[in-house]
Amino acid sequence: TNQSETNHSTITANNTTRSNTTSAVGTQSSANQISNNSTAPTTSNTVETPTNVAEFSGSDVKLLKGQHTPVAISKGYKGAQPNMTFSNQKFLPIEGFTGTLHGKKFVLDFYSNQPNGIVIGVRYNNKPVYFGFGPSPMFDVLNFTGDNVVLGSPSAGAYMTMNLVTGKVDTNTSQVVSMKGYSGITPPKYVLGLSNTKYPITIPYGK
Repeated sequence: TNQSETNHSTITANNTTRSNTTSAVGTQSSANQISNNSTAPTTSNTVETPTNVAEFSGSDVKLLKGQHTPVAISKGYKGAQPNMTFSNQKFLPIEGFTGTLHGKKFVLDFYSNQPNGIVIGVRYNNKPVYFGFGPSPMFDVLNFTGDNVVLGSPSAGAYMTMNLVTGKVDTNTSQVVSMKGYSGITPPKYVLGLSNTKYPITIPYGK
């Protein structure tokens, strides 16, 4: 009887040990699964993904810098903001785009206006159509689409479109974001919408 009781106790102990071991392994497996799930990288909001937008209506677009920047605004021209009058001393050319849009020439200039930031000048068919500030003190050139250029500071969440024919500005975020040519918050390295070019999006303000 004593030997039987001893064997029974041994079997019961072994079963208990086996059960505890299985439970521990199962718990560790679940923990690993949860850990793996929680540390899985999420990149959908940070990776640049091209989106479908209207092709740019213009052609023959070139980027010129410094002293070679084309002239969009004439001395004495009144800007979109109060007390903004163009002069070569206050508004120093950084860079500018030239091209043809609907058979007529356009000029898109960016000026340094210390300490206020970057100022935009647009001329179409030899007439100034816009002279004023952008979406933020400093911003990038993101995309050319339709008759527009899309400007923005992705880190600040500030965007605007500029119609290169009329000078009309749109700062409606949902509308503008749909025209920037990519999804996510990371901008492209080069300006979108211009075929066979690799122009950096960054306007070299203060350099």
